[in-house]
Amino acid sequence: RVFGQLLAEADDEGADLLKWGGDAVLLLLDGPSHARRAGRAALRMHRKLARTGRLTTSIGRVVLRASTGVDSGPVHLVLAGNPSSHRELVVLGPTATRVTALERAAGIGQVLVSEATATQLGMNWATQTDSGYRLTGMPTRADVVRPPRVDTDPTVTEQLLPPQLRAYLSEPVREPEHRTVAVAFLRFDGTDALLAGDGPDALTAAIDELVRNVQDATAAHEVSFHETDVDADGGKVMLVAGAPRSAGDDTDRLLAVVRRAVDRAG
Repeated sequence: RVFGQLLAEADDEGADLLKWGGDAVLLLLDGPSHARRAGRAALRMHRKLARTGRLTTSIGRVVLRASTGVDSGPVHLVLAGNPSSHRELVVLGPTATRVTALERAAGIGQVLVSEATATQLGMNWATQTDSGYRLTGMPTRADVVRPPRVDTDPTVTEQLLPPQLRAYLSEPVREPEHRTVAVAFLRFDGTDALLAGDGPDALTAAIDELVRNVQDATAAHEVSFHETDVDADGGKVMLVAGAPRSAGDDTDRLLAVVRRAVDRAG
C-alpha cells in the first residue's frame, strides 16, 4: 500500500521504475527537465511517506522513513543472460555508482543530489554539504512528455522473469505466506574501469558471461536467481533458496551455488 502511493507520486513526474532493491526503488527519468522532475519526484515521495508511513502492526506502531540520492549522466543498461533461462536487466556505469553513493550518504529524510543535478536545477534549490547538495526546496513543475504506451508481447515479458518467479507468477492462485529461506548476495565490481578502458561492448560481454555463470549454477541446484540490484562500481545478484519453492536442504544448495559461481574463472 505504501509503495503504491510512493510510485504514483514518481509516475506523475514521468519516472520509470527500473529496479526493486528490497526496501528501495531505482527510478529513471530522462528527456527534457529530467533533473527538475527527479527532484520533485523525490520530495513528493518523502512528503507522501510522512503522511502514509505511520502504520499500526502486530508488533506496535511503525514509522517508515526514507533517504534519496539523485545524479544526472549517462546510464548503461545491459540485457544479459541465456534466453533459455531469462534475460536480466543490469544497471551500470559511473552515474549508477554516484547515485548509490549519494543515497548512502543521505540522512533520514534527506534528498542529496550531485553537482551535475544541482547545476541543472539551479543552486537556489540546493545547499552544498560535505556529501553532495541537499535539496531544500520544491523545483518548479515541468511538463511530462510520455511515450505512447504499447501492448507488450507476453512472451517478451516472460523472458524477462527468472524461471522460478515466472512459474510462481503463472499459478492461478497465490496465497500470501511466511516461510524460512536462505538468501545470498553475490557482489561484482570493477565495471566502471572496464567501461572506461575497454568500452561498452567489453562490459556487455563480461556482464553477460557473469549472469550466465550464475544462471547455470542456480539451475544446477534449484535455487532462484531472484534479481540484480545496482551498487557502486558494479552490482549485486540476489539468490534465494526456499522461495518461491523449496527443494529441501535450502542452505546447502545455496552455498553450493555461491561456491560454483565464485570459483568459476571469468
